[in-house]
Amino acid sequence: DPIARAEQWITEYKEKVVLEEKIVEYTPKVKHYEDVMSSENLLTTTAIAKGIGMSARDLNATLHKLGVQFKMGNQWHLYSKYDGKGYTKSVTSLDPQGKFGTEGATHVYTKWTFKGREFIYDTLRENGVIE
Repeated sequence: DPIARAEQWITEYKEKVVLEEKIVEYTPKVKHYEDVMSSENLLTTTAIAKGIGMSARDLNATLHKLGVQFKMGNQWHLYSKYDGKGYTKSVTSLDPQGKFGTEGATHVYTKWTFKGREFIYDTLRENGVIE
């Protein structure tokens, strides 16, 4: 039936146009998300914790309890299951006032990537810690 085929073609064409419009609309958003997730900017545990209404100490303890990280010396490390996935980076900084030991010494600590922050949020949601 040529009329039914024409109507089907019109329906499919309209659906295609809508999908193409959505692609145009979402492309900048997807690019922004990809840029943020691959960013070299790093976040402290304190900054992430504040965003979900926790202290850094509580967040670290929760992540430890959930089997995400462990503490070695003064630094938190991810268990091997999560290590190497781009969630964290070790950062070395000078300790000019001796807050972490000898004045002028260096201190190594863990900072989170944006990908790591999303991993934290997802992990906490999956375990009912946050909504």
